[in-house]
Amino acid sequence: MVYVVGSHFDSVPVGPGADDDTSGTAALLEAARVLSGHPQPATIIFASFTGEEAGLLGSREFVRLARASKLNIVGCSTTI
Repeated sequence: MVYVVGSHFDSVPVGPGADDDTSGTAALLEAARVLSGHPQPATIIFASFTGEEAGLLGSREFVRLARASKLNIVGCSTTI
């Protein structure tokens, strides 16, 4: 059983990248730090993707690889 917590770290050229979505990546890293100190009942993958603004490229590649690896992903959260 695998849960995925994700964010993206790219932004549009004229966008406030520190807010969209570097702040989400900071939250992802803090969640990983806090949860790492406690046993978890399932595997948690913390993933920060690129290419979100260009059509979810990093996320799509992650899903492709997860399917090929037959990961049993039962939940996903994103900071978008």
